[in-house]
Amino acid sequence: MKRFLTSLLILASFASFGSHLAGGDIQYKYIGDSTGVNRHYKVILRVYRDVSGIAMGTTDNVTVSSGCFANINVPMTLTAGSGVVSPTLFDCVNPTSSVKTLEVYRYIGYVILPSNCSDITFWYSNCCRPPGITNINTSNGGGNDGFYFDAKLNNAQGQNSSPIFVSEPVRAFCVGNSFNWKQSTIEYDGDSVVYSLINCREGNYPNQTDIPFDAGWSKNQPVTSAYFNIDPNTGLISFLPTNQEIDVLSVLVEEYRWDTINLWWYPIGTASRDMMISIASTCNPIAMSGVQFDSNTYPLDSITGLPYKEVQCGDTAFGIKFHIALDGYSINDIDFRMTNTMTSQPEAITKIWSDVDVNYETDSVRVVMFAPFSQEGNYYLYSKKGNDGNTLINKCGIPMNEFDTILVKVVNCPPPPPPTPIGPIDQELEGIPPSPLPQPVVIPNVMTPNGDNKNDLFVIKNLMEWEYKELIIVNRWGQVVYYNNDYKNDWDGGSVSDGVYFGVLNISYKDMIEENHFDVTITR
Repeated sequence: MKRFLTSLLILASFASFGSHLAGGDIQYKYIGDSTGVNRHYKVILRVYRDVSGIAMGTTDNVTVSSGCFANINVPMTLTAGSGVVSPTLFDCVNPTSSVKTLEVYRYIGYVILPSNCSDITFWYSNCCRPPGITNINTSNGGGNDGFYFDAKLNNAQGQNSSPIFVSEPVRAFCVGNSFNWKQSTIEYDGDSVVYSLINCREGNYPNQTDIPFDAGWSKNQPVTSAYFNIDPNTGLISFLPTNQEIDVLSVLVEEYRWDTINLWWYPIGTASRDMMISIASTCNPIAMSGVQFDSNTYPLDSITGLPYKEVQCGDTAFGIKFHIALDGYSINDIDFRMTNTMTSQPEAITKIWSDVDVNYETDSVRVVMFAPFSQEGNYYLYSKKGNDGNTLINKCGIPMNEFDTILVKVVNCPPPPPPTPIGPIDQELEGIPPSPLPQPVVIPNVMTPNGDNKNDLFVIKNLMEWEYKELIIVNRWGQVVYYNNDYKNDWDGGSVSDGVYFGVLNISYKDMIEENHFDVTITR
């Protein structure tokens, strides 16, 4: 009886230690190349914990099993910086009783494998999941379910590092918004990787079992959602949740190596990740405000009331920062347009460039211009829908309002050169008649190449009086659709589609040089 009670106390202690775990992932990295020890591996374990549970310890264990050698226990040590709430967990939702607050713990261990083998498994098991989970075990809310996740290795034909998860494992979402959630990994060996969704698991290797989903949910549809997809090539999860709930799901990454002798892809390893996510009924007000220019970075202009930033004359690009991270998949080269307020003409933007992080998110973009700023004054940069049919979208699925505007002030342009005497004045003094100067060019802003002999050609008035005549026409993506360094008023629009195009006309006559920027609307 005493032995039975002791066993119960040990079991209760184990369950108490691991209670309220919310997921985790496991990976391995071959380090024998740098240590000089064959089959020397670094093991990486991350565990996610609901803060309402008991804190994790400073050590843990991972087991290595195979058909070639006895089980190996790998001691794992907690790393610095562990045990903190993910800093971006509440970017989209506010912490409430219906949204789990999760911490991430990271452990590192090292192992020297005794031999090569085709079926090596690094695995971790613990208990228990917190109560209140929606999509598994309705009867107990998930409170009695445990954890099992693993990473497999086939080093029979050479050592390998598993795919290493680098994207954010802990997220909270809200009902009614579309989300893109990247499951990014690093693959050090150049192997091919494939992502898929699997059941969450529990138990010990080799007798681990799948945890069944309740009716209405499955491994491929773990969230009540209008759609739920994972890209097998990138690990991008796309979904639109439609119900407030707390759900679990699991991602498997399989890697394959090309056999140059037998000419086939063979499995070399895997990694897996078990996650719990909260779906709140609404996003927080900051997220729901959509994409906003960062008010801490850009003051308001006293005349227009718009946020503004200064750009130096001659610059060809400038950055724009936002108050919350953007969904990198929403960034398009024509998400913005620019107007020169002095001329009321558009300025051509070549590209909207962004440096996204491992979650494919960024809080800023860089606007690349077709030509350097050459005129001091104010320019309006305003949002438009791009080729994807959207404006910029923040990480919480809320778009930027179309025509939201920031004032770009171009400063520090050099003053125009003073007028210089021209030849005809001197020639008149010597009794030599002056040569006539060319008339200013007049550039049309509409072209209708439909064969009716009216505006069928792009004719620039007075152009032929100039000696050098270079014409460049670009589309709204900054791609050149027409170029001629001796233009003769003979462009018929070619095969370009109807729309607005931007152009630069460079002309010269003796010492006179002009650069003209314009736009033209082509309508057939």
